[in-house]
Amino acid sequence: MDTPPYFSIILTTHNRSSLVKRAINSVLTQSFTNFELIVINDNSQDNTMNILNSIVDHNVTIINNSSNQGMNESRNIGLNIAKGKYVLYLDDDDEFTKNAFKKIHITTVNNCKYKIFTYSMIMENNKLTDYSVSKKELLTYELALCKLNNRGDRYYIFNKNVMKKIDPKSRGLSIFMLELLTKYDALEFPIVVYKVHRMHKYKRMSDYTHQLKTIRNKIYYSKKLLMLFGEDIKMLCLKDYIKILNYIALNYMIMGDKGQARKYLKYALTSYKNIHTMVLYLLCSIPTKLFIIFNIIRENIGYINR
Repeated sequence: MDTPPYFSIILTTHNRSSLVKRAINSVLTQSFTNFELIVINDNSQDNTMNILNSIVDHNVTIINNSSNQGMNESRNIGLNIAKGKYVLYLDDDDEFTKNAFKKIHITTVNNCKYKIFTYSMIMENNKLTDYSVSKKELLTYELALCKLNNRGDRYYIFNKNVMKKIDPKSRGLSIFMLELLTKYDALEFPIVVYKVHRMHKYKRMSDYTHQLKTIRNKIYYSKKLLMLFGEDIKMLCLKDYIKILNYIALNYMIMGDKGQARKYLKYALTSYKNIHTMVLYLLCSIPTKLFIIFNIIRENIGYINR
């Protein structure tokens, strides 16, 4: 019987034929080769299929979705067939750094009692992401709750035995991580293993319909975060709790639902009076189109800290 691979890398892609080859090459050129690469082509309509069909490597499995499923559901499809001891996710516009698998292998073997590991990431300019791991330390559920804004700047890997399906509507891995951290501690390493690319022509919101869907998903995610962990967040880190309420209100305002926005802003002001919430409450009185313009400016100059 074949020995299962040490790593299962799950890569999901959709209409990014000019980028996905770089991501795949960053896997296939690793010095540590005991892995399987599972590529989920999420119903791409560009040249992605031809690029994937040109790959000849026994470590690579390609699955073509007959309809667009979204990133998290595509990841779940890959997870269902993954055979590795550890699961690593790769976005189609990013890449692993040189010898990343070798570094991860050493740290996981030497710390095998842990089920979750986090590592540092760099940007295109080779600078560390803003909240990258600064030292080797234990990450507990309580610490993670107070670092919610920092989670996106770390790279996570998971023992396959603790994995489960990810909610298709969730943004990233935050809820998924917190649920795991209620049962298992994670170990963080200041070791760079992943490069994030954001300076490319592909936009996350291609049209207004998709933008609204994304906003609804942001609201769904944030409300679920509060439903599952709200009391703990409020008790351990009140300011982060307020930021989540403000964020929900902000997205309701973008959708034009001022009633729901005021509702969540009142929750925030009842818990903790602060200038950011007060400014948002005042902005509820201006027309939605003007608010959207303001929000674009806010995102560029960081006027309101979410």
